[in-house]
Order: sequence, then C-alpha cells, then structure tokens
Amino acid sequence: MRLLNIDAPELHHGTQAQECLGPEATAFLARRLPEGTTVTLAFDREREDRYGRTLAGVYEGDSLVNAEIAEAGLALPVLFEPNDRFYAAVVDASDDAERAGRGLFDPASGCGG
Repeated sequence: MRLLNIDAPELHHGTQAQECLGPEATAFLARRLPEGTTVTLAFDREREDRYGRTLAGVYEGDSLVNAEIAEAGLALPVLFEPNDRFYAAVVDASDDAERAGRGLFDPASGCGG
C-alpha cells in the first residue's frame, strides 16, 4: 500500500541509511491506524504503482490520513501524474506544517527545515 500524493521519509532507502524522521513517520501511522482500524480507500486514476503496490487515499472516518501525516510535518507533497486527487489537500496540510515549524520543517529536527 502506498498513500497517494505524499513522500514520507524512509526507514531505509536502498543501501542508504534511514531518512530524517523516518521512524517518527512510521510511528505516526502506527499510532494513527493501529491494526484493526477500519479505513476506506479512495482511488485515483492509477490503482497500482510499478511495484504492484495499491495506490490510495486512506480515510478513517471523514479524515484523510494522507493529509494528516503531511500536517504533522512527517511527509511532503508529491505528484506523480495522473494521480492528483489528494494533492491539493496534502499541499495545504504541508503548508500548515511549514508555517507552524512541525516535523521536517522544525529547525531543531536536524532535517534541514
């Protein structure tokens, strides 16, 4: 599963070390969506990426989790055409995180924010 329109730091990136705030991004999703949480998947034009992962917006109730992780400053907006359905919401959420200095945008994080 890949959440559309976000680029979250990786725990590991090929042969490179984990990216800044990778563990925090993973922990955020684990807390936000513990095993057994009922979610709704919303799809865009492409339903799978080239690796066979499902591409979706993830809703828990009325809340778009893709945007929530961006609002926490733990993911950046990314656009891989033609999948733009959630992009505006993720950009708005990321802008809020940047204004507030959260996560990747916090100078104290050491991520270059």
